[in-house]
Parts: sequence; C-alpha cells; structure tokens
Amino acid sequence: MESGREPPRPGSVRTYDDLAERLRALRSWAGVSYREAHRRTVRDRTARGVYEIPAYATVYHCFQPGRSRIDPELVVDIVRALVGDDAAAAEWRQVCQVVDQRAAEASVVDVATQLPADLPHFTGRRDELNQVPADTESGLVTIHGMAGAGKTTLATHIAQRLAPGTRLFVDLRGYDPDRPPADPAAVLGAFLRRLGVRGSEIAPLDLTRRTAMYRALLARSRALVLLDNAGSEDQVAPLLTDADGCLTLVTSRRRLQLPGITQEITLEPFAPAESVELLRRTATGQVDAAPELAARIADLCGHLPLAVALIAGWMDNRPDWTLSDHLDRLADRRGSLRLDNAVEVALAASYERLPEDDQRLLRLLSLHPGPDLDACAAAALTGGELSNTTATLDRLVSASVLRQPATGRFAMHDLVRIFASDRAREEVRPAARRSALVKLYDHYRRTAKCALVHYAPQDRHRHPEVPDPGTPTPPVADRDSAAAWLEAERANLLAIASHAGNNGSAQHAVDLSVLLFRFLDDAGHHQDAANLHELAARVAAPPGRARALINLGTACWRLGRYDEALQHNQDALVIHREQGDRIGEGIALTNLAVSYGRLDRLPEAIEHYRSAIDILATTDDRVTEGVALGNLGYALERSGRLDEALEQNLRHLQLARRIGDRVAQGVALGNVGSVYQRLGRLDEARQHHEQALALARETGYRLGELSILNELGADLHLLGRFDPALETYRRAESLADELDNPGELSSARAGIEQCRQALASRTSDSGR
Repeated sequence: MESGREPPRPGSVRTYDDLAERLRALRSWAGVSYREAHRRTVRDRTARGVYEIPAYATVYHCFQPGRSRIDPELVVDIVRALVGDDAAAAEWRQVCQVVDQRAAEASVVDVATQLPADLPHFTGRRDELNQVPADTESGLVTIHGMAGAGKTTLATHIAQRLAPGTRLFVDLRGYDPDRPPADPAAVLGAFLRRLGVRGSEIAPLDLTRRTAMYRALLARSRALVLLDNAGSEDQVAPLLTDADGCLTLVTSRRRLQLPGITQEITLEPFAPAESVELLRRTATGQVDAAPELAARIADLCGHLPLAVALIAGWMDNRPDWTLSDHLDRLADRRGSLRLDNAVEVALAASYERLPEDDQRLLRLLSLHPGPDLDACAAAALTGGELSNTTATLDRLVSASVLRQPATGRFAMHDLVRIFASDRAREEVRPAARRSALVKLYDHYRRTAKCALVHYAPQDRHRHPEVPDPGTPTPPVADRDSAAAWLEAERANLLAIASHAGNNGSAQHAVDLSVLLFRFLDDAGHHQDAANLHELAARVAAPPGRARALINLGTACWRLGRYDEALQHNQDALVIHREQGDRIGEGIALTNLAVSYGRLDRLPEAIEHYRSAIDILATTDDRVTEGVALGNLGYALERSGRLDEALEQNLRHLQLARRIGDRVAQGVALGNVGSVYQRLGRLDEARQHHEQALALARETGYRLGELSILNELGADLHLLGRFDPALETYRRAESLADELDNPGELSSARAGIEQCRQALASRTSDSGR
C-alpha cells in the first residue's frame, strides 16, 4: 500500500475496460499480487457468510480488459478486500451500475433493410457524387465532416443511386447526445437476423465469430451497407467486409483510419452557389429577384446544409415573409446567441417562428429516450389528440426540424435534439417534464400489455395489472400484428425501461420485464432480455426482484451461462422465503427444478418439483401448481418412470379441466399422449395429441402447437401411417422455421427423413 496516498477512486469510468483499468490501479496502490487479491476477497466473503466463493480465474479476469460484462458484487468485494472501506466499496458499486447501464443501452440497436428516404430535391455535391459512380459495386467509402454538413443525406443519396440488392442501414450513435455508441456485437447480431440467421444461432457467438459469419454471408450476395454516425475505428472495423459485390458507406464527424478504404470524401460546407440553389428551390421568385439577400442569408447559415435547409423550410412555410424579413430575423438571432454557431442560429430562428403547440411538441419529443417514435407515442407525451399530434408532426417535418426515416416514424437530428433538450430544460418546468415522461412510460407499458394479450394469451395470468392512461394506441388485433409491433418498437421499449428504471420509475421497468419476457425469449433476443431483467432485479422491491431474477435466470440459461441461471433462481427462492410468499416460493422451486432438469440433474429436478407442488397445493395458485405437475411428469418420463409420469400428467389434466384453463388442458393432453406413446399405447397417444393440437390452435399457443405436431407425427409414423406423418412433420418444420425453434426444427426434419425412408422402403417392397 502506497503510504500517505488515498486509494484510487473509480472516477467517471464509462466502459468495462475503463473499470478494469481503475481496478488495476487500485491493486497497484494496495501493493498486492492478483493471488493475494483473490485470497483477501475469499477471506472477506467467508467472514461475512457469503457462500459463493469465486475461483482465482474469476477474480483475475475482473482486472483484465476485453470484458463484455462483469459481476458488480464481486468488484465491490474486491475493492472492500483491498481498501477495507465500505464507503469506498459503495462508490464502486454505483459506478458498476452506471457501466452496466451504458453497456445495456449500447446493446440496443435498430437496424433497417430500407435506407432512409432520399430528399425529393437533392442539391449540389456534384464533385462528391462523381467520386462514387452509379455503377460502383464494391469497396469502402468513408464520408467525414462537421456536424450538420449533410453526411447522412449525401450517403443516402449515393446509396439510392446504386443498383438494388441486400441493403442494411444502422445509426451507430457515435455522437448521440443521450445514448452510448452502438455495440458492434449487437449491430452484427441485428445484421445477421436481417440476413436470415436465427436468433438462437447468433446468441452464443462472440464478436469475432459474428464478424466471420457476417462476412461469409455477404460474400454470397450483392449488398450495400450504410454505417451512419460512426464514432471510432474500433466500432466500425468488425462491421467491414472486402467481399466482391458489397459496398460499405461509413459516415463520421472524424476522419477514420480504416483498412481497405477505396474512396474518402471530406465533406465541407456548401459552396455559396449550392446554398443559394437550395434556397431558390423553396422561394424561386424571391431569390431570383434579390440574389444578394439570399447570399447573405446563406452566409449567416455558415453554408451548413442543415442550417440552410432549416431556413429554406421556413421560407416555404412563411410565403408572406420577404427575404429581408428572414435576413433581419437571422441577424437578430445571431446577435443574441452566446455561441456563434450557424446551426444554432438557424434552429433558434426556425423555433421562434413555430406556433406554440409545435414548439411544445418539439421540446417534449427531445425527452423521448429511444431512436424514433410514432404519432401515438408523441400524443402520449403531449396528452393531445392523435389527429392534432399527427398534423403537428407533419408541420415539423415540413420545417426540417424533424425527419421521417420511414413511413409513420419520426426522428431528430442529433443537433436538433440537443437544441430541443436545451429549450425543454429552460422552458418546461421539471414537474411538467416529469409528467410527460410518466405519460410516455405509461403509454409504452399499456401498449406492450395489449400486444402481449394477442402475442401470448397463455401468459395472461402472469401479466401485471396496468392502468389505461387513455392515450392513443396503434392497432394490434392479432398475434402477427402484435409480433410486428413488438419487434418494431423493441429498441424503444428497452430504452423506456432503462430510462424509467434509472430515473425513479422502477415499477415501469419491472412491469416491462414481466411483459416482454415471452416475446424476447421467443424471438431470441436473449442479451436484451438479460439486460432488461437484470435492471428490473436491481430496481425492484423484493417480490418483484424475485420475479425478475427468475426471468434473468432463463435469459442466462439461453446465453449458456448455466451457473448464473441456477444462482439467480436460488436467490429468488431465498427472497420469497424471507417474504413469506408461499406462491412465490413454489414458483421459484419450479424454476429451480427446470434449471436442474436442463442440467440433466433429474433427481434434484424431481425433488424440487415435488416440493413446489406440496407448497402450491396450500395456496390458491392452481395455474402454477398445474405447471409444476406437468413438469414433474416430464422429468419422470425422461427418467424412464413412465407409470409415475402418467399419474402426474393425468393429475395435471384433471386440475386444468377443473379450473377451466384451456391452454393448460392442451399442454396436459400433449404430455399424457407422449407417455402413452412411450408405453406403446399408440392410438391413445394419437387421440390425446389430436385433442391437444386443437386446443393449442384454439388458444393461439403456437409453441405448444409446434411440439404437438412433432409428437403427432411420431404417433402416425409408429402406427405405419407414413403419408399423414410426413405431412404433419412438414407442418411442424414450417412452424418451427417461423418461430425460430432449432430444437423442434431438428426433430421435424429428422421425422421427415424417417418417413421418406419408410415410404421408399414400402415402395421397394411392393415392387418385388
């Protein structure tokens, strides 16, 4: 330990690598080896009765760069062991939470296969366009320039001129004022999905393997990739490919040193003639009559395309103003601003000409934490009517202060967001800002619940009660439209949960964790799920924290983090027991049993299921009791104890019928049929599976429908009815492909092959 020196503090670290660097500095200050740091941490945990003892490698890796996640409690315990100060340890815990939050936000990306809309009247940039001819097919083109220079507009225009093919677009958020830069691993994951790779195949892949798969896929097709708003070489490099037929466009505010650049474009402000031409397209007669005034307006805008476009938009909206009026207003605004900034001058002048309702909406839109929004979310922020809000949004687009990346979606340029955020802080009372945000949280939470009613009706009993805020909601009428809405709004839903959870609205984050569980799990967004449930576990009160831990355990299991999954379920069990929550205890025991079953520790799984059933039988939660009974039957079946399995499954079926749970009846019928199949009672198996299939379709339980189709195919195959078995397996294959379920897909394809072989053999025999 360095005498007389205070221990290094975590400071304002932003990444896991920063955190590891500060930990290494703390170890150097303490003057101990990594082995000694491990020994002290183990001694401290043992003395405090913490039963989880970390291995040496686990502690050592906390100090090393290249981490994609970290255990905050272990970091805190290492600091406590090195410093011996609980207050210092608490400071490090807070920093870990901040780093975790930034990492979670960085992993939420929004990728499109359609490029942003091109401007109807693209102006200027002839020399830059000539550097990328319309017949360009391959290469790496970088465009760098100052904020507001029109980099995205130019890149979009270039891309729209090129031949069609696969197109991928992503905002890397390198300079976003509110959100961290996009994690390249998350970007690759989203790209791979768009290229047809299943989420279950992507989840286990690290950055290197995702890059390799991405490059291999692009090597097979013609593609154009637009990486907008890049922050650094490290962010962009994994997203590059040298495949023939693939052109990558990268925009950034700084000059990036990247391998394989085939064309580098430095984007300067408009030439004076280009600025005037943009103004002329809006106010032809006025500009032609007084070109010197138009030139002075362009000068005051610094010839920055964004600033000139803002003024052009207002010239279009105010035909009663002369060029002299616009020039005088701009000059007044420049004199009153603290900073001599052309974009701020143009924004201020445009903003002050907006009607009050339009100004108010622009201010409130800056509060939205996600990448874009629709009119319903905007109406939620203002509390206004949907028709009025839509008209206001259209006016803001016409004024060039908003853009439309896609039909019905609205977004802000980074500089406009900064300006509007400043105005919101200056002109909107904190209580009013808070009220608008809560309305927004309420809107997304309520709409998510409405979507989940259609998406996963079998989970209704698990969903929290959510008040109706009375705001407009998008039309969601069936499972397909619900799934489409959930996927389209996924980035926003996760951003809302993070913002709410970290800004005093923990219940919204906790509720979204519960509501989005099924969708994120089905769609294979397992890292998103882990981030969301981890946030909920951190901010929730004990009962909600236990539920979040159970959901987190499922996400960890999907990500291959099996020990963590088991630990989260054990922690949830402890909380429920401390709270005296018998239903919660039964749920936690059931999920622990599921974890043991997935680890093939069947005796422990059976023991925990029986304990859960005994506890739940003393409560009024018949639904969860039925789940435990069905799972116990499956564990017994896997253990070869078929008579016991049949007994438990029949108990489950009887219970489901008694409480009128149609989804559970279908599940129980399927489980009974599976045991009959293994017992060789094939007609009974088929009858039960046909009843189960009908119920799964009636209730919209598509995952249940999928598993039953495979079971029914097996029944028919074993009965020698190969043609209907083949057709059943084909239906299972199609549904498994749609639901991205690799396990059931593999079963369906194996069944198809078996049926084909059986049919071929029968044909061969009949020909002899």
